[in-house]
Amino acid sequence: MNKPPTSDRSSSVLPLQVGAVESMSLEPTSYVTADNVLHGEPAERGTLVHTSGDGSFLVGVWSAEPYAETFPAGYPGDEFAQVIEGRLTLVDPDGSSQTFSAGDSYVMTKGWAGSFQVDTTFTKYFVLHLS
Repeated sequence: MNKPPTSDRSSSVLPLQVGAVESMSLEPTSYVTADNVLHGEPAERGTLVHTSGDGSFLVGVWSAEPYAETFPAGYPGDEFAQVIEGRLTLVDPDGSSQTFSAGDSYVMTKGWAGSFQVDTTFTKYFVLHLS
C-alpha cells in the first residue's frame, strides 16, 4: 500500500460516507498474516484515509474475500469498525460468537485472541489505535 496520508487534525475534516467507498481506489494490502490463516484466501484490499504522524492511529477502508484467521498473539490494537458490505463472525476462545453485517459496528480490543471469519465478501471502515 502507498504511504498513508497524514493530516493535521486541527485543520482537516475527512468525511467517511458509506456510498463513497465505491469511488475509492482499494489497493492490495497485507494485514493478514499467512501463518494465521485457517482457510480461504483473503485477497484483501484497502486504503488508508488518515494515519497519525507516529503511525499509531489509522483510519481506512479494508475489504476481503471469505477466509478465516486466528490471532494467537492477540489483536495488535484497539479497533472500531463499521461494516459496509458482507458478513463477519468473530469467535471468542470460549467458542461464543458474534456476527456482524452491513450497517453493524463493533469494537475489537487489543489482545483479543479469537478467530476472525469473513463469511461473505466483506468491506469495513476501520479506526485502529496501535499502542
